[in-house]
Amino acid sequence: KENEFKELYDEQESEKSYVKETQIDTDFELLFPDTYINTVSERLSLYTQLNACSNEEELQSFSSALQDRFGPLPPQATALLDSVRLKWRATVLGLEKVVLKKDKLIGYFIADQESEFYQSETFNRILKFAQQQPAACRLKEKQTRNGLRLLLIFEGIPSVKAALEATGPLMESLSVATPA
Repeated sequence: KENEFKELYDEQESEKSYVKETQIDTDFELLFPDTYINTVSERLSLYTQLNACSNEEELQSFSSALQDRFGPLPPQATALLDSVRLKWRATVLGLEKVVLKKDKLIGYFIADQESEFYQSETFNRILKFAQQQPAACRLKEKQTRNGLRLLLIFEGIPSVKAALEATGPLMESLSVATPA
């Protein structure tokens, strides 16, 4: 019985989310250009619909509907949809904030150093991945005005798509799928 309950507990832990919402800060254009969707109210409505997407199937459906209605996605819109995927990954990884600037992805782990996240299997696997794959990413502590923060850093990230590609192996190492 102990083993059965342990498995149940492990399943619950892997599904537990420690981050409510991840903030993305970037200098990339993540938007629906007015040349693609020319009315402001329509763009705002679509941003609201996009924000409601909670898994890959919904995002694919949203993307298909956009393309059916307005034509092929411009690069800024593709990057916007990829940023939603990146946000989902960051949430799974325990990142409260992701900065994509100057060819780097800098993820800020949960600020609360007492969070259960730091005792979780997910965090242990992130540590292991960073130790075994130093060319892929690194961990660093940084003193901020809000205290000491642990960062996850990926170098050579010129786009949101590159950020997804770089974080892919880390997600695979967690054996965790992003919302599907």
